[in-house]
Amino acid sequence: MMALVLCEVKRGPGTVSDSVGVRDTTNQPTFLEIQRDFVAHRHGRTWLPIGVVYRDKEKGVALIEFPVEADSGAHRIWVPLTSLLEPNGDPA
Repeated sequence: MMALVLCEVKRGPGTVSDSVGVRDTTNQPTFLEIQRDFVAHRHGRTWLPIGVVYRDKEKGVALIEFPVEADSGAHRIWVPLTSLLEPNGDPA
């Protein structure tokens, strides 16, 4: 299921890609390089399209899968459910 995760964007040196940071459940950012036009803007914030692998509503977390490998080599991280938007635009 595709959803959006809240992210921080730092403009890259060129005109094609940006560095995007996604914070995990410990508030540590994981960075990846993404094409600039792949990032979405909703509700005055910046969001990255991701896949949701698993949701744990009891713990308030979700395992997400990035569209590309992160700089750290990670493909998946745990994030708070509060940092997700459903495909229809509703908070998770």
